[in-house]
Amino acid sequence: MVVEHSVVVDGLRIHIVESGSGKPLLLLHGLGGPQMWERVIGPLSATFRVIVPDLPGFADSQCGSVPYSTDHFAEFIVQLLDTLELATATIAGISYGAQIAVSCAYRFPQRTDRLVLIAATGLSAQRGVALNDIRWSMFSGFMKRIVLRSQSILEILSRGSFYDIRNRPQDLVERFYRQLLDEAKKNSWLIVLRNVFTPSPDFRQQVAGLRQPVLILWGEHDRAVSSKFAREFHRLIPQSTLHTIPECGHSMPLEKPDEVCEAIIMFAGVVSPK
Repeated sequence: MVVEHSVVVDGLRIHIVESGSGKPLLLLHGLGGPQMWERVIGPLSATFRVIVPDLPGFADSQCGSVPYSTDHFAEFIVQLLDTLELATATIAGISYGAQIAVSCAYRFPQRTDRLVLIAATGLSAQRGVALNDIRWSMFSGFMKRIVLRSQSILEILSRGSFYDIRNRPQDLVERFYRQLLDEAKKNSWLIVLRNVFTPSPDFRQQVAGLRQPVLILWGEHDRAVSSKFAREFHRLIPQSTLHTIPECGHSMPLEKPDEVCEAIIMFAGVVSPK
C-alpha cells in the first residue's frame, strides 16, 4: 500500500510517499522531480520500505528560505532520517539526486549503508555559464521567463531523456509543468540546475572517498549525461559495481523500471543473481 504524508524537517513541510516494509530505501529525485520514481515504487516495496521525499522546493514540499547547495541537501537527508527515526538507509539517487547521495554518503558515512547512483551528475559539470554571475543571470532569466513557462518547449526537451519516447508517461510533462507554475518552485529548480553545473570543488574527492558498496546504473543511450561518466565513477569508487542498460536514456526508472528494480534488489543482496 502506498501512503502519502508530510513531515517537518528543518522547519519545512516535506511531502513523502512511502510503501512496503523491511530495509529502508530512500529514493532521491533530480531536476525531473519525484515522478521519476513512480514506476519503481510498487515493485521495490515488495522488498524494501521505500521512502520517496519531494526535496525542498520541489513538487508538494515547501521551499527553503535560502538557496540549497548540495551540502545543504545532504544535511537535509540526515535530518529526514532523524525525523523518520532511521539510523541508516540505502540511498538511491538519480541525476542530481545521485550527486546529493554522494555528498551525504561521504560526509555522513554512518547513515548510509549502500549507495545506488543512477545517471549521476557531478563529474559532468558545465562551469562556464554557472560560475559567472552575469552570464548566469542572463541564462537563468531566459530559462525562467521562456523555457519553464512553456509546456511545449518542456515537451521537446523531455524527449532527450528517453531512448524511446513511447516509454514516457503520457501526462509526465504536464504534471512537471504544473509543479513549476509557482514562481518559488521555478527559483528552486534553477538553484538546483546551477548546483548541477557547479558541484562542490571537492566532489571528485568525495566520490573517491566513498567506502560503502556502490551500484552505478546508467542507460547506454543517455544523451543528458554521457555513459562515459559511468566508467569514471566506477574507476574512482573502490567498492563499485557498474551496470548499464541497453536501449535506455536518462530517465531510467521510467524507461526501464523492471531492469532498474532487479539491479537494485540484487545489489542489496536480497536475491541471488540468475
